[in-house]
Amino acid sequence: MKNTLLIAAALMMAMPAFASKARVSALQAPAHLVDVQVAFEKPHQFNEVGELVTFEWGSVAGAERGQGGFVRKHNDAVWGLYLGRQSADFNDAVTAADAATAAGTFLAEENPFNVIYGSKFGALTWGATFKYSNASDKTGGPGADKKSNSMGVSFGITDGTWDASAVIGLAGKSETAGIPVVGTGSIENKGNLKVQAGWKMDSMYFYGSMKNSKVELNSSVPAVGNVGLVDKQNITLGVVNSTKVEGADFFYGVAYSMDTNKEKLPPATAATKTETTQLPVIIGVEAEAASWMTLRASLTQNVFLGETKDTPPAPGASTKRSTADNTKVAVGAGLKFGKLTLDGVLSSDNGILLEEDHTAANQGLMSEASLTYTF
Repeated sequence: MKNTLLIAAALMMAMPAFASKARVSALQAPAHLVDVQVAFEKPHQFNEVGELVTFEWGSVAGAERGQGGFVRKHNDAVWGLYLGRQSADFNDAVTAADAATAAGTFLAEENPFNVIYGSKFGALTWGATFKYSNASDKTGGPGADKKSNSMGVSFGITDGTWDASAVIGLAGKSETAGIPVVGTGSIENKGNLKVQAGWKMDSMYFYGSMKNSKVELNSSVPAVGNVGLVDKQNITLGVVNSTKVEGADFFYGVAYSMDTNKEKLPPATAATKTETTQLPVIIGVEAEAASWMTLRASLTQNVFLGETKDTPPAPGASTKRSTADNTKVAVGAGLKFGKLTLDGVLSSDNGILLEEDHTAANQGLMSEASLTYTF
C-alpha cells in the first residue's frame, strides 16, 4: 500500500503544466484536452489548470510571436492576466483586406490582453475572459492615420460531466486613410461567434461546435468597390476516447467537419463560395517517460469522406476535388526542473526536424516553446 501511494505521488508530481502552445500543437488539440491555451475558448478550464505563470515564444504559422501570463486562485475563485494572445479571425480579416486592395497597410491586432476570472456555484464551475486591443499609427505621409481595435468575451460552464462555452467578438475594426489604392478604408467584424458543448461518458467525450466569422471591407475608391464581405462558417461533431493509465493518456477519435467560406472582395464582381467536408481521425499519446520528462505524439488524417467544392471553380481547377493528402504527425516533449517545465515542439506537419528547415507549413525543432512555473 505504501509503495502504491509513493508511485501515485511521483506520477502526480511529474504531470505536465497545462499551459503550453507547444503541448497543444504536439497533441494537435484533441477535444478532451485541458490546457490554458484551450481555456480561452473553454474558460471553465481555468479552474482546472492550477496556479501558474507561463511564457510562450516561437513561430505560429511562420510568424514570430511571444505571449504569456499567469493564473492564480483565492478560495473558490480563479483570476489571471494574459498578454499578447492575438485573434486569428481578426488578423485573417486584415490579410484578406490587404490582398483585396493590394495596399498592405491595415493594422492587425497589437498588444492585446486578456483578463481571466472564474469561480464555483454549487456543483457548477464557470469561467470568463475579457479581451481588448487598441493601436494607432499617425506618422504622417501616405498611409497616415491608421488605427485598429478589437474586443471580445468568452464564457464557459461545466458540472464535470457536461460543459458548454461561447466565444463572442464584440468589436473588431481596422481603418486606414490617405492610401492611393484604397482611399479611406476599413475592415470590420460583423459577426464573430463560436459556441460549443461536450458530454463525458466513461472514457468517451462527445462534442459539437458551431462557428461563424463575418467581416466587411469598405473603401472610398470606386475602382476598388464600396463593400466587400468574407463570411466563414464551421460545424463540427465528434468523439474522443481517452484512456489514462500509469501516467499516460492514450486517445483516439473521429470528427465530421463542414466548412463554408463565402467571399465577395473588390474588385471582383462575383462572389465565390468554397465548401469543404472532412472526416479527420486523430490518434495520440502523452506519457511520463521519466519523472523529469513528458513525451507527446499525435497523428491526424482525413478518412473516407473529404471533398472541396468551389463555386465558381478557380481558373484551371475542378469544381469538386477530394481532400488532398493531409497526414500529419506532431511530436513534442516537456522537461521538468522542479516547479519549472520547458515544453517544445520537436517536429510537426511534414516531419521536418531541423529548425532551419521550418516554414509556415513545416514547423521544425523547437519552433514553438514555453516555460511554465507552477505555484
